Amino acid sequence: MRLLFIAGCALALWIGVLDAEAIWHNAQLSRQEKAVIQQTAVEKAQAAKLQQQIEYYQTSEYRQIQAHIMGLSAPGETEIVVH
Repeated sequence: MRLLFIAGCALALWIGVLDAEAIWHNAQLSRQEKAVIQQTAVEKAQAAKLQQQIEYYQTSEYRQIQAHIMGLSAPGETEIVVH
């Protein structure tokens, strides 16, 4: 009977250790998941900003500004240099 009690206690202790390890592992996975979700949100925001920049760089407004910066003018425009 005593041997059965000791075996039962050992089994309960072993199950407790396994449960503690599982709880610790799950907590670690939860932290990693939150970090990945946060990083994904940051990267999605960066991708959206880059997409907006790409769309702006494809506009005629951007091309006109860049042409003027490079000293070019559109047909019919007259450049005036002010010192």
